[in-house]
Amino acid sequence: MITTLVSILFFGMSFLIFTYVISSIFSKNHLITQEDISGIMLPKYLLWTILLVVAGYNFFMYDLLHIEDSVFGIGFGLFHVFALIGILLSFPKEKRTILVYTLVIAGIVASFGSVFRASEMVQVFNLFIMRISCLTLGFVYILNEVQWSGLWILRNAWAIVMRGFRHLIVLAKMISQKKGEKRSHILKIIKTSAITLIVFLIFTLLLSQADPIFDQMMTEVREQLIERTFVSIVLGLLLFAILTYKIKTDKNIEHKLSVLGFYDIAVPVSVLVLLFAGFLFIQWKYLFASNVDFQAFDITYSDYVRKGFIELLVTSFFGSMIAYLTVIKSNETDSKSRFFFLKTANIVLIVQLFALLGSALKRDLLYIDIYGITRVRIAGGVFLACLAVFFTLVLLMNLFRRMKEKHLFIGIGAILMSAFIAVNVINIDKIIADAVPPEGRDADYFYINNLSADAISGWENSIYDSSVFLDDIISKSELTEDEKTSLASTKLALIALQNNRDIINAKFSSESDFQSYITELNKSAYDYWTGNVNSRPLEAERSWTSWNLTEHNAYLDMQDNSLLFYDGLDCLINEIADYQLTNLIDLWSYEDDRLNSFEYPLVDLNLRGSTYYNTYDMIFVAIEEAPEELSNKIEEAYTTEHGYYDQPTDDEFRKDEFGVLAELKAMHIPTSCGIK
Repeated sequence: MITTLVSILFFGMSFLIFTYVISSIFSKNHLITQEDISGIMLPKYLLWTILLVVAGYNFFMYDLLHIEDSVFGIGFGLFHVFALIGILLSFPKEKRTILVYTLVIAGIVASFGSVFRASEMVQVFNLFIMRISCLTLGFVYILNEVQWSGLWILRNAWAIVMRGFRHLIVLAKMISQKKGEKRSHILKIIKTSAITLIVFLIFTLLLSQADPIFDQMMTEVREQLIERTFVSIVLGLLLFAILTYKIKTDKNIEHKLSVLGFYDIAVPVSVLVLLFAGFLFIQWKYLFASNVDFQAFDITYSDYVRKGFIELLVTSFFGSMIAYLTVIKSNETDSKSRFFFLKTANIVLIVQLFALLGSALKRDLLYIDIYGITRVRIAGGVFLACLAVFFTLVLLMNLFRRMKEKHLFIGIGAILMSAFIAVNVINIDKIIADAVPPEGRDADYFYINNLSADAISGWENSIYDSSVFLDDIISKSELTEDEKTSLASTKLALIALQNNRDIINAKFSSESDFQSYITELNKSAYDYWTGNVNSRPLEAERSWTSWNLTEHNAYLDMQDNSLLFYDGLDCLINEIADYQLTNLIDLWSYEDDRLNSFEYPLVDLNLRGSTYYNTYDMIFVAIEEAPEELSNKIEEAYTTEHGYYDQPTDDEFRKDEFGVLAELKAMHIPTSCGIK
């Protein structure tokens, strides 16, 4: 419901903005003024910038846009090299400062960071750094100068957005009002491109009718051409609009937090100080308590430490924003008593925020001690460290007037770059995969096998440990609840690993092996929701633009150890299926519980729909794969019983009324795969 409302609101606002812009373009009441014209600049290398970005998209990014849930690859980095260098070309020489070069280099390095790590979490963080670099570049480009003040930045960012609508209208009016020889050169290029595209499509259509082979070759070209052309035009127009946009700022305007008075800051801060004090008191009493203290609340100690980590980090972040505003307001206050009150209250608030971080860290460490290390715990730890440094900077600003906001922004930049380097240099998924599980717990291979190829060492261990576990299980005809839970987790872990293995194999294998893989996927798509496999995303992944170092090395490792990752892994999955079929053990509820009753933040669960999920599905698959003689016997038995052919139900098979279950079970007696 919420998603629907957001979508309606988004499209509604988009329609209103579009209507406003169009009506303003053709309105005679909005004449272009000299001030409007002064807000437009034409960079010397604007055309080169547009050509570089469009070329980067068509050569490096097009294939990547058709890949779902995949690593970005080398094409992602090359596209941003072209884009950032193109944008740098449009910068006036006097504005190519150390900051600008630093932002360009940071954006390029962040883009290429995705080539060396396959972890989705690392790639998203790199994307965040790259986007921050691009947004800051655009901010610096549009404004004639930048003052490193929070209020100044917020007000000018708002001005860029609001004046941007007027800028689009002025550009459109200037182009539409040109007549005769004064027509815009850009308009001529657009018109020529449109005519060329139409002529090309018409004649390729005519020639395709004349030759079926040419038709097959040009079908994909035509499909791509329309999409490539549309996106290229959109990119060109977007760059043209942004790179012709400038705003002249006034140095003499003093930016103060006038919208908020003394009491608007002092009262909320005082309330927060009291609220945090009460919260920290409870934290101290229960976070360091024993299990007995939680009996009155009907929760366990492990449940208590599992919750609240992310929420405390978010609370601390927003609390730091209030502390930052308090620093600004205190520096604007002339009254000594008010100045002293705000400074003192803010120091107490920042100290409490440090205590909240300490509480979050305690929860994090206790969670790891009880459940083990995960991506969200590592990511939260990095964010916690960044917040701690930010709190320190705000505290220093509060204590020393000599420390300006410029130093705060430099510190924030240093924090982000340090976090970026740490996240990319340290192999987070490998740390998780190789970590020693908490005392009394086994390694969570279902979680590990859903990580990226960075965790291949854990993938290998999961096969060995699963083999040992299954050798013990297959000797039992009945299982306890705990054993069923463990078997379901082992089964899903191996299926997840098989899926990751097949995706990597399809990405780097030979063309013949790839086609065989697609054929096998189509054969295994037996259930009603799977259907035929769409191979286009997989074919796009095979493009060199999606190449990733970690995935490539994982593919080579699996090829070198094919007996384990191919024969051994497939054997273990079949062993579980045979064991379930032979003993009629249904794990559906246990698998469903593992898949849907637990949260996996920052991890995508990639399980193919063609896997065995319950006893009935396995019986169905076993019938499909049974020899012709047995299949005929099953069909004859059910035709005799029902008067028409019907698929047997699970209950009917359990009764074994026609003697086919025993014969079917005999074909699927599980045997050890012999993995040592």
